[in-house]
Amino acid sequence: MGKKIPEGLLRIGNAKSAPAVVSLLERMVKPAEADSGSLHGANLANLIEEGRSLAGEIIAIDAEQEVRRLKNLPDAVKQFHYEKGLLFTGLKAINEAGRELRADNPTGAAGYNLSIVYRNAGKRKEQAPSA
Repeated sequence: MGKKIPEGLLRIGNAKSAPAVVSLLERMVKPAEADSGSLHGANLANLIEEGRSLAGEIIAIDAEQEVRRLKNLPDAVKQFHYEKGLLFTGLKAINEAGRELRADNPTGAAGYNLSIVYRNAGKRKEQAPSA
């Protein structure tokens, strides 16, 4: 029948962000590299190297865009993000202290978590289209 191709090379996922694209590239390069001895084809080594190179370029460009975006934010927004970070750090410290306080009671300790921070707050109901 032929040689078995690694599953990671047969399925290409859907990526909507730069980190997701890099993750896909890395997930495809690793099996190709691991099975390069059994996979035959013209310029397989060049293809693997190109995948690594593209991942590196995407990471660099994404980082550059993020830095540029952050530099262009108004000072009030930067201050808001800073204060939001301080608040998050404080909440984490309080939750850790609560877990330590209830270390003898796993159920009680589980109540100290950041679920309120990570919940999908502010979901809006879809409005019915006007007739």
